[in-house]
Amino acid sequence: MAGPLGRSGMNIRLYLRQSFMLLFGNGAAQLINLASYVILARLYAPGEFGGFALFMTVVGVFGPIACGRFDLIIQSAPDRQLPALITRARRANILVSSVLAVGSMAFGALSGKISVIEGLLVGAGVFLTGWVLTSNARLIRAEHYSVASRTTVIRSAATAASQVALAFLNPTALSLIIGFCAGFAVQALFMTRAVQGLPGPRSTRRRDRFITARYASQISLDIPTAVLLGTVLNIMNFLVLDLYSREEVGFYSMAYRVAALPLTLISGALAEVFYQKASASFRATQGFWRELKFNLLLTMSISLFIIVPIGVLAPPIFSIAFGQQWERAGYLVICLLPLLAVRLVTDSVQIAPLIMGRASWRLATQLALLGVIGLSYAWAKLFRLPIEEFVTSASLLMAAVYASFVILLASTVRRNYRGRDQRKAQTSP
Repeated sequence: MAGPLGRSGMNIRLYLRQSFMLLFGNGAAQLINLASYVILARLYAPGEFGGFALFMTVVGVFGPIACGRFDLIIQSAPDRQLPALITRARRANILVSSVLAVGSMAFGALSGKISVIEGLLVGAGVFLTGWVLTSNARLIRAEHYSVASRTTVIRSAATAASQVALAFLNPTALSLIIGFCAGFAVQALFMTRAVQGLPGPRSTRRRDRFITARYASQISLDIPTAVLLGTVLNIMNFLVLDLYSREEVGFYSMAYRVAALPLTLISGALAEVFYQKASASFRATQGFWRELKFNLLLTMSISLFIIVPIGVLAPPIFSIAFGQQWERAGYLVICLLPLLAVRLVTDSVQIAPLIMGRASWRLATQLALLGVIGLSYAWAKLFRLPIEEFVTSASLLMAAVYASFVILLASTVRRNYRGRDQRKAQTSP
């Protein structure tokens, strides 16, 4: 029996069921991650986590653009364009990851700051990220939410098992990096087997050229936006390293990872369902206000429910669960709360401007975020602020930028929705 429908045809029951299907898998993955951190924090020193965080910074910046952002278009494009989009995404992934692998290995050989193996793993991490993003987009488009959810759990379990096992052989950042790549490789394998059963006729060179020309304008804006987004999310690790030390990077990265991961997984699950539903609604009605409103109300409720306990319990939890040496990371979580609370809401709808054809909004938002981070960094360096004050100022300013983006998005989509209803009323007999 079909679930209740809104006036726009939105099936709320199906929306919630598919969202919670992804949330369940992501929640299970998060529990595995948290459990592994309790063990890993006692096997690896904070400085090693700092080194791993710097690796994750590079992968976090370049992984999302490894496929040339063609992976992002897969969910909203017409069926006839799908084969060409997949082909372009895979070719771009090979090119970007190969260039990064060669460049990182050359940097390691010339500078001695990283090993050649670590340089190679940078390319591997970026390639696996791109492969997973493309496969996940295909699964979500086909509404295979359970498969996408299961592979997330499998990745977390494989990563945790690899990192724990390698700690007994070599408790360094390299072992954490290898474990990360192993987990993604296992997920990529399972996803590849799953998407092989999906329909997908072969593309042609003519269609490949058409796809590149068709989406050139959007991609030319979205790639810089994605680079800025990755930079915004990860540059704090390098700034903390410059202002303080590699050990402080370890404390900050652990604080951000533990506190942000549950919020990121929740917003990620909701974002995938929202993008699929909003894209379908926009193709049919040229609007998606009901989907946007429902998603915003849901994420704001979840944010309030999660953020308050985190703020109260973070320091004792870090001290008890990870050891006394990690208590400082718990206080850094409190400094990050404004950012985390607003980001949960923003991340679930941050892809909406692409549906509307306004990719420049995302670019402007990332530029504003990078600007306020730079302002906080300059202030901290000039006045030699402690890390807690630096993180708090950056958190507050970034939260203000994210909130402004959500307000602009909601007001625009609602205004367009009202305008469409008024036009219908004027043309109706």
